[in-house]
Amino acid sequence: MWMVDTLLDARFPVGAGTFVTSGAVAVNGTATSTSVVGEDKHTLTVSELAAHTHNVGRYVNDSRSGGDLKFMDLTLGTGTVGISSSTGGDAAHNNLPPFYGVYFIKRTTRIYYVK
Repeated sequence: MWMVDTLLDARFPVGAGTFVTSGAVAVNGTATSTSVVGEDKHTLTVSELAAHTHNVGRYVNDSRSGGDLKFMDLTLGTGTVGISSSTGGDAAHNNLPPFYGVYFIKRTTRIYYVK
């Protein structure tokens, strides 16, 4: 009378309905209407990283040449002009685990039928 439903193997049941930005989850579906699927692991791309800046060094004047010759000081010591590199695009990324759309039901009334 009972058997294991293998369609839910390693998947979370998600109530059928509509995500605000990802679209609708269909019953028995593993993707939303916007083709967003759950992932058991996700590696962020550069565009999905939080926008941030790395200080990579400073140009330093060489006083022996009258200040005309500059060189890169990678120790981030004293210097005149900071050099930085910005990266990351603040793009949204998938946070859904692997899922399967289902209906959750609950009893709303107690009606007994008698013959």
